[in-house]
Amino acid sequence: FRLSTEVKQESRTPRAGAAMPVTFAGANIWALGASVGLLVHAFSNRVRKVKITRRPWEIPIAAIVGGYAFQWWDGVCERAEEKTAAIVAVRLEANKEVVKPPMPTPMPKY
Repeated sequence: FRLSTEVKQESRTPRAGAAMPVTFAGANIWALGASVGLLVHAFSNRVRKVKITRRPWEIPIAAIVGGYAFQWWDGVCERAEEKTAAIVAVRLEANKEVVKPPMPTPMPKY
């Protein structure tokens, strides 16, 4: 996630899809997704009581799918952040033009 308040910034992930990461953050997201994919694969094999050596080709597939899913979700979140930042900027600009009514005078204490 970004800490900057700029509205237009370059995206970490390409718009066409989740390619291999080219930044440190992208590599971390890919690694985290691969780890989750492997954990899901191991857990599902354990639940189904399947030996992990029975279908070894599933292991890299699970890592790739997990990494791809995390990269895709990061792109979705980035686009949502950009939209939200643009909406907030428009609303802040609109609020500058609004003249707030004066505060009512407090009631006198007797």
